[in-house]
Amino acid sequence: MKLEIENHLPDGVELTTGNPESINFDGDKSHVIMRFAVKPIEPEPDQHAELKAQYAQDVETCKSIDDLEACQLWQNLCVDKWYDYEPGDEPRFYTNMIYRRHPHADKIIEYHKCSDADKNRWQVLNALDNWANLNSKPEWDENYQYRLKPRTITIVVNGESKEYNAPLNVAPVFGAEYWVIEFSFAFGFYPNSKEWLESELDISALQESHVFSTQEDADRVADAFNQILAGAN
Repeated sequence: MKLEIENHLPDGVELTTGNPESINFDGDKSHVIMRFAVKPIEPEPDQHAELKAQYAQDVETCKSIDDLEACQLWQNLCVDKWYDYEPGDEPRFYTNMIYRRHPHADKIIEYHKCSDADKNRWQVLNALDNWANLNSKPEWDENYQYRLKPRTITIVVNGESKEYNAPLNVAPVFGAEYWVIEFSFAFGFYPNSKEWLESELDISALQESHVFSTQEDADRVADAFNQILAGAN
């Protein structure tokens, strides 16, 4: 009886009673009332919802980058090993599979945004904790760290020339933190953190060479400016 009822239920609901009751009228079996209750079927939670949202964002990001597809920023786990996706072979986000964004995804984006000249300036952190120049495209091994070799600028501080990491000339990844140097009469020059949202203010700061990738780089340059200001006074 239960199976027959289930077969006639509308889509999206299920029985909540184990055994529906039948009531006969004075033994007349041609008139039967079935008593049962139904409830909406709760959809299974999408375990990959956050990953899908991130992947959709990567698709948008890669639209403006030559030679890079969103799938190249992702991996899937198979027999205890993470495998990269090849161009055109995007993740399907099956329920029974495990996925993740590549540990170096943001660096991969940064690399592909670089000019050809800057692509030759990438480095890898070797076993001696030294940044070594790469002779080819990074392999993006999760066990290693990579970076674009910082450009340097020279600032003369009280008559002495000193080298500092230069501000960025390539836009950070969308949503990334960056640092600018600001000034107040109370504190002098100081670094202030921002979020790269590709706004007019963000782009203006980049064009005016005010964007630093780390607080340390911005702090050192701000300190140099304060020394110069103190010497001038």
